[in-house]
Amino acid sequence: MTRIFGARLLRGLGAAALVAALAGPAALATPLAQAPPLAHAARASGCLVGSWSSVDVETYARSALGQRGSAAVIEGVSGTMRMQFHADDTFTQYFDNMVVRAQARGIAAVQTVNGDASGRFAEEAPGELVLSGQDAAIAMDMSIDGQVIMQGADMSGMAIASREFGATRASYTCTGDRLELSPNFPDGRPVAPMVFERSA
Repeated sequence: MTRIFGARLLRGLGAAALVAALAGPAALATPLAQAPPLAHAARASGCLVGSWSSVDVETYARSALGQRGSAAVIEGVSGTMRMQFHADDTFTQYFDNMVVRAQARGIAAVQTVNGDASGRFAEEAPGELVLSGQDAAIAMDMSIDGQVIMQGADMSGMAIASREFGATRASYTCTGDRLELSPNFPDGRPVAPMVFERSA
């Protein structure tokens, strides 16, 4: 029965899109066929440098999922996504017990994500980042109607940029203690930004 529930969700209800939409991964963002060498790109705004904690990932997840045409409806997102941008033009993305609850055609799904990813970043144009993934170790547990169907599944592709999918463009605005980050989707479709606040 668990396999039947899992197949129904994964095949017909866009669970993969739900997982990916949460993080704005390279898999769904605009890939760069040949990313410009980051060593020759402009240094990004100093405002980015520091640690950031998510304050509104749910709005982004709903928006991104809607762009995928999924039948799933996000009911809530808890936990934290954190971003650290370092002065040496490297970044680290963290998922701290991030839980996504969704419903689709009477099926309830709960996904829990933990792990981290790292890479390099540079500013291609004002407010436009290029992120190049290097390492990722992200795992997901998933239950369908209360029955566990995945434990510790490798979800490294959820990273905002990954080796597998290449570099990613993302728009951003950074003012004081607020950061809005929007990985660019294909065809320029608008997606609500992930919102972060600067943390100590």
